[in-house]
Amino acid sequence: MYKLASAFVRLFYYLFKTKTKMKTLSKKNIYQFLFIFTLLLFMIPFNKIIANNSQKISKTDFKIQRGVNIAIWLSQTETRGEARKQAFTEKEVKQLAEWGFDHFRLPVDEVQLFHEDGTLDMETMQLAENVIKWCKKYHLKVIFDLHILRSHYFNSNKENILFTSETEQERMCKIWVTIAKYLNKYSEKVLAFEIMNEPVAPKDEDWNKVEKKVIFALRQINKKRVLVLASNMWDSADHMPALAIPDGDPNIMLTFHFYEPMILTHYTASWTDLKNIRLSHVQYPGKPISKEDFEKLDKKEQEQIKWFYNQTFDKNWMRGRWQKAIQVAHDKGLTLYLGEFGCLPSVGQSSRLSWINDVVDLSNELHIPHAYWEYKSGFGFCKWNDGSLINPGLLKVLVK
Repeated sequence: MYKLASAFVRLFYYLFKTKTKMKTLSKKNIYQFLFIFTLLLFMIPFNKIIANNSQKISKTDFKIQRGVNIAIWLSQTETRGEARKQAFTEKEVKQLAEWGFDHFRLPVDEVQLFHEDGTLDMETMQLAENVIKWCKKYHLKVIFDLHILRSHYFNSNKENILFTSETEQERMCKIWVTIAKYLNKYSEKVLAFEIMNEPVAPKDEDWNKVEKKVIFALRQINKKRVLVLASNMWDSADHMPALAIPDGDPNIMLTFHFYEPMILTHYTASWTDLKNIRLSHVQYPGKPISKEDFEKLDKKEQEQIKWFYNQTFDKNWMRGRWQKAIQVAHDKGLTLYLGEFGCLPSVGQSSRLSWINDVVDLSNELHIPHAYWEYKSGFGFCKWNDGSLINPGLLKVLVK
């Protein structure tokens, strides 16, 4: 439009300056030129508005429903080389797709993907790329999850310096820029990015500050890539209302994790405060701890589990625990994603499957896509060495 207006100006100037042409140019012709020129000037801002509106970012078609975490592979393990390469293969991707999963959440640690000097570890990146390619081949999608940073670990007893160090925050931004540029060749319909797993910041605003920086950096590269945002305090639903969510960005997905009650899902887990509690049975649904078991514990142990002892847990209780996250997602018009849930086999098959069944049922009822933690290892349903099925009952619940 600007080029057209400029052409009219040049034409009018030429006609005005050239006497021979002006002799054949009537007042009526001059007024017509002036009218058209004025009309064009008024049209320019209008067309600029139309152009801006046409550039509005559309919502990326990244639809998922049931998934599984490919955990303890590119994250939380010292395994490297050929053993790591063989720990997850195309054959397993094909099998998981045939079983009914439609996406993977892929946890990746900084220490595996980046050297100390900030350069990419190409061997690790190639493994991650293999997963993306295999998923594209078998019609699955991938959420690339930056799981543990050198400056932040969700299960650390020490303060995470990510929230106090500007240098570490800039390092995190650079890490994501490197990942995003390298993987930008993959369709937004296949690959999404989860900015960080389970932030544990002293205050919600501390996490918001970091998250905003990373979002800004990523949006300079790709505005259509779906970004998965976690709430503070281990992806807690309770903290979702305090999460800073960008306005006007349709390609945001909100995520929370759910492992409650911990006395059930993490019974005897060595990394929890409840690791030494021993009960004859942990029940779900209902009251998890019997009076007889409770009275056998010493005073300190009773104090540790008193809250669980006094509660009744079922699907309606779950619904209430999720409500804050559900409401935020509804108000913002965004997808809510249950990125992790799981229960250890130590609690027994009956209570374990009953709890997982309720999580899956509630997720499906509320149209919340979800990913089980995890495919193999402690919470899993397959053998570590070859991916063969060891718990068909659990698989059946997960993919129903």
